[in-house]
Amino acid sequence: MAAGEYVSVSSQRDTERADISRERHQLAADPELEQAELTEVYVRRGLDRELAATVAEQMTAVDPLGSHVRDELGLQPGVLGRPLQAAVVSALSFAVGATLPLTLMVLTPIGVRIPVTALSALALLALLGVISAQLGGAGVEEWSNPVDRRFRMITRRPR
Repeated sequence: MAAGEYVSVSSQRDTERADISRERHQLAADPELEQAELTEVYVRRGLDRELAATVAEQMTAVDPLGSHVRDELGLQPGVLGRPLQAAVVSALSFAVGATLPLTLMVLTPIGVRIPVTALSALALLALLGVISAQLGGAGVEEWSNPVDRRFRMITRRPR
């Protein structure tokens, strides 16, 4: 799990670095075209063309690469993926998540180990899914099934 996370985030970081490098070269090669692209970004966000051109000009004057990377590419120039951090968090999460099912497996009689382990793992996955949805802002409140509503009432965190 950790190795896969490391590879995934490394690839993401490499792609981000390549995008930033490409943007740096484009700014050097044709700054007027890049200014026009940034103006279009601001127009698409709702500014009128004149104001968008002014904002693009001022943002480019202050930090040309940073403003283009942030507003055109949607990246934060100083915040790239951290593969080692992602791998460590993945490994720790995997170990912590396996603790309760493994503990239950060791503590239960041999005849019921498989169903107890399977049910505890499924229950934990469901709980983690609900927690992740709430932390991520997913529409847990939009569940319409009556059973889901009862489950939501039980798991809802106080506001």
